[in-house]
Amino acid sequence: MMEALKPYCRQSVVTGTSDGKAPKGIRVHTRAARAPHGLNLYQIGNNWHHTQELRTALVQPGLVLLHDLNLLYLYESLALSDDEMVGLARRSNLRLSQRTAERLLNKQPTPKLPYMLASMLPELISRSHRVVVHSRYAKQFIRAHHGDDAAQKVDVIPHFAMAADAQDPQMLRQKLGFDDTDKLIVTAGFATRAKRFNIIARAVGELARKDPAIRWIHAGAPDHGDFNLQELTQAHSSLEGRFHTTGYLDEQALDDHVAIADILLNLRFPSVGESSGSLARALGMGICTLVSDTGSYAEIPDMAVAKMSALGGAEELKFVLSHLLNNPAMRRAIGEGAARYAADELNMGRYAERLAQSIRQARNHAARKTLTQPFKKLTAWMSPETEVQWIGPLGQETPNASLAIVGADAPEDLRYAIDPSPNRPGAYIGARHP
Repeated sequence: MMEALKPYCRQSVVTGTSDGKAPKGIRVHTRAARAPHGLNLYQIGNNWHHTQELRTALVQPGLVLLHDLNLLYLYESLALSDDEMVGLARRSNLRLSQRTAERLLNKQPTPKLPYMLASMLPELISRSHRVVVHSRYAKQFIRAHHGDDAAQKVDVIPHFAMAADAQDPQMLRQKLGFDDTDKLIVTAGFATRAKRFNIIARAVGELARKDPAIRWIHAGAPDHGDFNLQELTQAHSSLEGRFHTTGYLDEQALDDHVAIADILLNLRFPSVGESSGSLARALGMGICTLVSDTGSYAEIPDMAVAKMSALGGAEELKFVLSHLLNNPAMRRAIGEGAARYAADELNMGRYAERLAQSIRQARNHAARKTLTQPFKKLTAWMSPETEVQWIGPLGQETPNASLAIVGADAPEDLRYAIDPSPNRPGAYIGARHP
């Protein structure tokens, strides 16, 4: 992306690590150094890795590339108090009662689709000069939940698809331990309930019972939060020896596993307007992909993906998978349509051109300085000077242990939060500097 933006603006990178890298000609600054004057561009997703970016975006407004329409998971890693979290949740949903907000944030049983109840977006949108989302669905969601003023700040730019390097699927299959005759169904990324693994396990299990060539590969970690894909598949005896999970993969390894797929499954319900990196990869590689006909996925042209109804069950999925697996010509046609769509509409050049327009609008907005103030109770704690660091696998019932790890000279004003990520579960300590 940075290379593609070079014709439109000068760029520099601000990083929290000492080994940050950027393309030739683009300077890298550490957070300890003052960044050059200009418009800040933030990548914000519902992931604890974006904690520092969120803090900075709220007090140093800029252009936000918003990858998720719900940031509740991200806010859980901010070390905010219960009252602050409840206040933010209710501010993002004026119809949310105090009691329901408290139950939601305490992980207690709530009504259906609990993580949809509090998007936690108002502060970020109100403090930003411009916001980019990846689908019309996302902009409509913001308008419906947060009003026309918020939606007027939002630009829709479809997620780019990187140009795929030429791959030899046959060689990759051999490298990864699969045969040419295997029928490979691939899922990817974090294993969450919303990706409909319950119906995938049933449908693939029933197909595998009749066809010994079927294999299901999950390219990613099999557990996420309270969901374990490995345990789910063990409940289906026909998947024994047919289900393979890789664990977390780097980008090249993920590319390799997507490239060998006969069919990539990218199902969602409910959808909160998320964009999928594995889907972008599959489109760019010309892989036959099956998606749910909902949210942002419904906006992908029919010639580029196969679609099933958002509420379709295992029987519908089994029918569609069987039809695709037994029709290689149809898979090729869908893959070719995906590659054309990616090359024409999702190429990096078009993405950069659209993003440059959003940058110009954000700069104009910044010049007018018409921003609302951040939630006053949070102003001090949301300072980007606040340091948040990993301190180990602690429980919330042992706050004194966190002080011992930080050291005897630690400042008194400390907060810590349990990281909800399954990759590095434990506590983070936050020290607010005067």
